[in-house]
Amino acid sequence: MTSLKIIAEAAQGYEGSVDLAKLLIRSAKEAEADAVKFQIVFVDELAAPGNIHYDIFKSLEMPLESWQEVKDYAAELGIEFYADVFGDRSFSIAKKINVDGFKLHTTTFFDKDLTQKVLNECKPVLIAFGGITLEELQEYTHYYNLKTRPDVTLMYGFQSEPTPLNLTNLARIPALSHSLDTEIGFLDHVDGASEDAAAITAMSLILGCRIIEKHITLDRLLKIEDYVSALAPKEFKAYVHSIKRSLSAIGSSDIVPTPQELEYRNKAVKKIVLIHDLPAGHTLQTSDITLIRPNIPLGMENPDLVIGKKLTTAVKKSQPLKQSDIE
Repeated sequence: MTSLKIIAEAAQGYEGSVDLAKLLIRSAKEAEADAVKFQIVFVDELAAPGNIHYDIFKSLEMPLESWQEVKDYAAELGIEFYADVFGDRSFSIAKKINVDGFKLHTTTFFDKDLTQKVLNECKPVLIAFGGITLEELQEYTHYYNLKTRPDVTLMYGFQSEPTPLNLTNLARIPALSHSLDTEIGFLDHVDGASEDAAAITAMSLILGCRIIEKHITLDRLLKIEDYVSALAPKEFKAYVHSIKRSLSAIGSSDIVPTPQELEYRNKAVKKIVLIHDLPAGHTLQTSDITLIRPNIPLGMENPDLVIGKKLTTAVKKSQPLKQSDIE
């Protein structure tokens, strides 16, 4: 399973500004995110004139030189840089600036040409699928043979600005992982002002998610694009720390008791002691023993293992019974 990666989703929060993009990158780094992600937007790859979001998309456009400056700044700060791509132009820029990973938005789910180009780059790829049916996902994972691509993670979640808790449906995560036989990550779109944000993501960790994406913003009061489900830098840092602590609590599925658990057992579980002195050769009966915590936490615990067995040595009353005392 992939090690935990928390991605600070800057999305469209840069609003077409290199300076804003750099501030978001610095914020993500200070918040101790593992990566920062932007959407490389060109309006003609996303919307036709007259579309409700046309003007917003148009305002986000930046040339290759600007994106190279932004990517270089992330490299300078030592944080991975991911990018959403929506068509050939944004893909070309992402490739030229050598992004560390790609994201395919639900918008491009049925764009086979773009999807194949991204997969051919052999870099980490996140694939969102909000609103896509299980049958469509099964066909998709089969078509691209994603079972053989450990560098690809299907990202569960959708944006409802913000997504209500009762529509998060985390129980789908293990069902999807089982049905698709692929790794599932979590797109956390819970309200950034909600006290439940970290708790919801921690629950996704229990269900197997190891790649988490959460929106970041400079300050929620500024209401910068994509701020609704975003956390400000200070809150994002607390979120990262909380999630990483939660992961340590999940631990291993190995049910062999740890040394610490065995130490607890030895102190807590009652031991077998004799209720009267008995000689060597005596065959132990239920009436000969009782269970209690002795002064020294040593001795046998399970009466089923001693009843009907003969003593190999004389044992005193109230003395814990040891394995060496029976045949």
